[in-house]
Amino acid sequence: MGVFVAAAGLCSCSVPTGTENGNENTNENTNGDENENTNTNGNENGNGESDFVVFQDPDSDFSTRDVMDVDAEIVRFDAGKGQIIWAADGTTEGGWNFNGNLLLNGFFTVAFGTENGQRGAYFTETATATICDIRVVNGDIRISATNTPVPQE
Repeated sequence: MGVFVAAAGLCSCSVPTGTENGNENTNENTNGDENENTNTNGNENGNGESDFVVFQDPDSDFSTRDVMDVDAEIVRFDAGKGQIIWAADGTTEGGWNFNGNLLLNGFFTVAFGTENGQRGAYFTETATATICDIRVVNGDIRISATNTPVPQE
């Protein structure tokens, strides 16, 4: 696992990569009248939708597996493997823990907000309550602080 550094509201993380997400769709005709369709979503390590942590908004009935960074890029979390997963390409990092909407021993929080009428979950730094910027750089997940608050319409 990468090293997390926090100073004056700044955080960063650099970690090794993991697996890639993929979708496998198979349509097979077993005879002229019967069709068999199989759709499998996940990645090569077996992350299925049921493995992802579901975060619940304490102020509404909204819940989601998708957590956005400051650029509305999506990450998800695999509870069984303790991983953060960059949804765009399946890059993973292990060593994560979850307690309700708190992540990584409370260093980060999933906070809820509304933008353009849409409710969403945001990856925030707990100390500053601002949305983090998450990127994959050279196969490593990096998390940086921003000054952007969670949108509240």
